[in-house]
Amino acid sequence: MGVFGLLPQGSIKWRIVNKMSKPIMMNALSYMDGAMHDITMEKKARGWVNPETQILWEIFTEIMDRDKCIRKGDNEYDPIRLVFENMRNVTCTMLDEDSHYFLRFLYFIELVNERYADFKIATHKNKAYWNWEQTYAGLKKDRQIHNDKAKDKTDSNPSTSTP
Repeated sequence: MGVFGLLPQGSIKWRIVNKMSKPIMMNALSYMDGAMHDITMEKKARGWVNPETQILWEIFTEIMDRDKCIRKGDNEYDPIRLVFENMRNVTCTMLDEDSHYFLRFLYFIELVNERYADFKIATHKNKAYWNWEQTYAGLKKDRQIHNDKAKDKTDSNPSTSTP
């Protein structure tokens, strides 16, 4: 059995998912990110068409930042970090340019939010494979520490403090 899935590790179906489909997805994201790199950097520098894209970029970046403690160093090749960078860049650029997809993506987020209680129930059932609550708690604690440090830095700098 795989770490998270039900497919027996090494089986044909497991290999289709892990040895064929994942590399294709990773390469496709990398290719798309490379093709759109200049557009993404221009949008990031000049500002996104949709303000929501900036929020989405920040959320992707925050997830990547919280994951740094278990990733390889910044100068080392890390395919997982690269997938998230490519996914962030491609997703934000594509959605910023196409309101049809962006509106449906925002609707998707709304539906996930509405059904978040169902997700919580499902994660309880999946504890046999992974303790999601412990992982979420660690991520949330790390985020709070990060936010507290940023607030302390702002409070200690008179030029950025509000009167």
